[in-house]
Amino acid sequence: MNSCISPFTSKRYVDDILLICLVDSIEQLLRDVNSWHTSVRLSHEIADSALPFLDLLITKVPLESACGFKYSTYRKPLGQSLYLPFNSCHPPSVTRALVLGELARLLATNMCKEDFEQHVSSFFQQLVRRGYPHSLLDDCLRRRGWHSKSNGLRAQSSVESEPPRHVIPFKIPFWHGAERLSLTASLHRHVSLCLGQGFASSIRIVTCFTSSPNLFRIRFRRFQRFFLGG
Repeated sequence: MNSCISPFTSKRYVDDILLICLVDSIEQLLRDVNSWHTSVRLSHEIADSALPFLDLLITKVPLESACGFKYSTYRKPLGQSLYLPFNSCHPPSVTRALVLGELARLLATNMCKEDFEQHVSSFFQQLVRRGYPHSLLDDCLRRRGWHSKSNGLRAQSSVESEPPRHVIPFKIPFWHGAERLSLTASLHRHVSLCLGQGFASSIRIVTCFTSSPNLFRIRFRRFQRFFLGG
């Protein structure tokens, strides 16, 4: 750049850039950036009080407060919020995960409790129109309410501080009754005896089957037993 103009701060995600700079230097800064290469052409949006960036709405607040900016969830005006209908052909874990995942996003993208509660109310109204029961929404909110914002951050830091665990797959052929056997526990005791309790505590043994049961296999086995005596 030929001039000494530089922003106070800049953040970039792919092709979205957030700049904080003096108003008088914006035009000169854009001319300098667009002159780097013929394929680089930046457009800009100037805001006096609030500006969307990705899924955040960054708002300027009075300087008497603790922070000069606050952020909240930004939703595009043309967004229709066509969430998965509750009566769709999906297991209950999918619809529950949808609610919990969006609540976790609202916790991360809202700085104030009032903004969080406003977005949750709008989100729940859209889900109710899609057939979601109030009991499910209330249960998810008890798990991902505003009270869990600081607890979630502490839980995330504690998970990151845990030592890595080694996963050992224990693969066996499937047969009826195999899922009722405590094979994982006996194998873990064997590893503890051979390698020591200290190393075994960092191991997680996962039992998996080479073939899983399905309707065809079950009917075929019944056919064998009935007609072939197998």
